[in-house]
Amino acid sequence: MPTNAPLIITGMHGSGTDAISRYLQSAGFHFDVNSEKALNSFQTKINRSACKGGHKGIPDWGYTEDLKFNYAKIESFHSVGKSLFTHQPNNLAWHSPNSAITLDFYSTLLPNANFILVYQNPWEVKQALIQSGNSIIEQNPQYVYDIWNWYNSHILEFAKSNSEKSILISSNAFIQEPYKVAELLHQKWGYKLDRQKARDYSFYTPEPISREYIPKLRNEFFSESKNKELLESLHNMSALKFDAKSTTALSNLISVIIPCYNQGHYLDEALYALRTSTNTIDDIIIVNDGSTDSTTIEILDSINESNIQVINQINGGLSNARNSGIKASKGKYILFLDADNKADTRYILEAIEIMERDDKTAVVYANPRFFGEHSLMRTVKDFEITELLNQNYIDACTVVRKEALDQIGGFDESMKLGYEDWETWINLHKHGWKFHHIDKFLFDYRVKDQSMVTNSNKPENREKIVSYVCRKHIELYKSNIEQLIPKMVKNYAELESLCIERQGIIDQLTTNLSKYQNIPALKAIKNNSTIKKIANLFSK
Repeated sequence: MPTNAPLIITGMHGSGTDAISRYLQSAGFHFDVNSEKALNSFQTKINRSACKGGHKGIPDWGYTEDLKFNYAKIESFHSVGKSLFTHQPNNLAWHSPNSAITLDFYSTLLPNANFILVYQNPWEVKQALIQSGNSIIEQNPQYVYDIWNWYNSHILEFAKSNSEKSILISSNAFIQEPYKVAELLHQKWGYKLDRQKARDYSFYTPEPISREYIPKLRNEFFSESKNKELLESLHNMSALKFDAKSTTALSNLISVIIPCYNQGHYLDEALYALRTSTNTIDDIIIVNDGSTDSTTIEILDSINESNIQVINQINGGLSNARNSGIKASKGKYILFLDADNKADTRYILEAIEIMERDDKTAVVYANPRFFGEHSLMRTVKDFEITELLNQNYIDACTVVRKEALDQIGGFDESMKLGYEDWETWINLHKHGWKFHHIDKFLFDYRVKDQSMVTNSNKPENREKIVSYVCRKHIELYKSNIEQLIPKMVKNYAELESLCIERQGIIDQLTTNLSKYQNIPALKAIKNNSTIKKIANLFSK
C-alpha cells in the first residue's frame, strides 16, 4: 500500500483516539485542523440524517435509544463526500470518533484509506464521559454502555471483514507501549515515521479520572453476558492488546511493600490497581513509618482488608521502612511501591514471568509515566553497569527477588539522605544478580511541586551520597574506571552545554526586560520571587 494513503482513526468517544492522534502527529502524521473540522462536520450531518425518526439518544454520535440508524440515507452523501475528500491532502490523517458506525461508507469512498480502530475498557470510558461535562451523558449515564456496544460491534465487524486495511488496538495497551503503534503502521502499510519522533511522548497528558466508582461501573458492565463476550472478542482480535487476565497465579508469589510517611491521602490511588486486579494479590504490606498527619493515621486505621497488613513503627527512614516490609513479606518476589505512586498489575505479571524463566534475574524494572505537577513519559535505558555507577536511572518501583535482597541484607539504613535504591541496585549487581528492563510504561510516578531542589539533590548532600557509595563499592568502580570516566566527562559536557544554552536564554530575557523596566506589569514579573528563583537556578 502507498505510504501516503489516508489514515482514519476512530473509536467511541472517551476511548483514547485523541491521545493516539496526538502521538501520531508528533511522530510525523499530518493532521490539519481545518480539514478535521470540515470532515467531522460532514460526519455529524450523516449521523443526524440517518438517526431521523429515532427515539432520543445522541443523534450527533449516530445513536438513538432504539438504535434506529437508516444506512440507506448515507448513500445520498456519497457525492458530497467525494468532493470533500478531493480537496484534502494525500497524506491526510483524520481523527473521527463519530465515523465508527459508518466505516463501510468511508472504505468505499476512500478505497486506499487505512483505519486504526480503537477501543478501551468500557467502565473507564463511562467514567471519562461522565466527568467530561457532557450534559446528555450526565442525565443519561445508561447510554454509555449501549453506545459502547453499538460502536464496538461495528468496529469489530469491520476489522473482521477488512483485516488488510485496518488495525484494531486497545488504548489501554497503547499507553503502555505507544511506539508499538508506529511499528505496526510501518510493518503493515509501510508508513515511514521518524524513529526518534516515534519515541517522543510529549503527547502524554494523563486524564484526571476519579477511580472511586470504577469497580462499581465494571461490575455493572459485566452484569450482562453480551458485554463480556464483545470485550473478549475485541481483546482476542486486537493487534495491540491489553488483557487483564493471566494464567499466572499471584498467590504466594508476590508481596507489595508500600512505605508511607504522611501520604495517606494518596493511598487509595496507589491501592486501586491492586484492589481491582483480576489476579488477587494476597500480601500487601503498608509500613507506616511514624506518620504524624492525622488524615494519614485515620486512613491507615480504617483499612480492614484481609490481604492488606499495616505495620506501625517509629520513623526510621525509607530504607528501614522497606526492610520492615521485606521481613514481614511472604512472597517470592516483591514490588516496591511508594504511597504516592501507582503500578499496573501487568508489571507484576510480566516481571514474575521473566524471573520464573531465569533464576539469576533479581530486578525487573520498567518505564515511568509522570503525572501530577508535570506530565511526561520517559523511556529508561537497558541495564549497563557503567551507566548505573554513573547515575541512578532505575526507579525504586521495581519487582525484586526476595532471595537476592536477603543475601545483601536489604536496603542500607545508614543512607538517610536518599538514593538508597541506587546503592541497592549496585550491591545486587556486585553479588552477581541480573537486571531486566521491560520497555513498557507500567507505573505512574507522581511529581509533586514541593521544592525546586530536593534534599538529596542539594550539591552538599549529593556529594556525601556519591562519596559514600563510591567508598562502599570502590572495587567495582575501579574495575569499570576506563568506561566510567569517559561517560562521566560526556555527561558533564552535555550538562555544561545545556547550562550555557539556558544562561543565554536568561541573558536575553534580562536584556528584553530592561528595555521595558518602567512598565508596571513587567516590573511585577521581574520582581516575582518564583521568577527570581528560576533565574538564580539557571544562572548557577
